[in-house]
Amino acid sequence: MLNRAPITTLHSFCLDILRRYFYKLDLDPGFRIADQVEADLLRLEVLEELLEECYQHEEESDFTKLVDAYGGQRDDSKLQGLVMELYRFSSSNPWPREWLAGLTDNFNVLPEQSLDDLGWIKDIKGKLPGSLPLPWQCSGRRLKWPVSREGQGPILAI
Repeated sequence: MLNRAPITTLHSFCLDILRRYFYKLDLDPGFRIADQVEADLLRLEVLEELLEECYQHEEESDFTKLVDAYGGQRDDSKLQGLVMELYRFSSSNPWPREWLAGLTDNFNVLPEQSLDDLGWIKDIKGKLPGSLPLPWQCSGRRLKWPVSREGQGPILAI
């Protein structure tokens, strides 16, 4: 019996189940698996449609702030590249949605809170002295870490 058992990869096993029971899943029996290039093009097409839908809302929103901060001058290719890179990176996580949702917690700064209280700021400040000459080392003035309230994120000010 073991010599007749199908031994395959997990992906092949799942594909075999889909091909065998396509009618129960309401799948086209002639379906095929997209190659990497085709899958990337489909993802990009969906992203372009999503961005276009977001552009339909002309009022000032978080989306327009995102485009202003990370979009290019002529098109959204820079923003699209960032979104696709984030998608690929998050897909390597076992729970990508939960991982993405938890990322924003690292950047929520209350008005009364100092940026120095954030763990990632401590990491950056700990690595800066050995990597480049800092303005306060040259000028003797103290560095401040204010938060921009215009939606452009943290900025350095001397």
